[in-house]
Amino acid sequence: QFGAIRTLYTACKHRGFVMISYYDIRDARTAMRALQNKPLRRRKLDIHFSIPK
Repeated sequence: QFGAIRTLYTACKHRGFVMISYYDIRDARTAMRALQNKPLRRRKLDIHFSIPK
């Protein structure tokens, strides 16, 4: 819906934590703007960028 996803990582130990990498940073920004604070299973999404060093 927001662009091609490069990788998707879910941490088994940390319920509710997902890391998604997009091929295009513009797609990541679009997804973040559209989904920030949206409800998901009675909780709000809290989205942050993580940029590799």
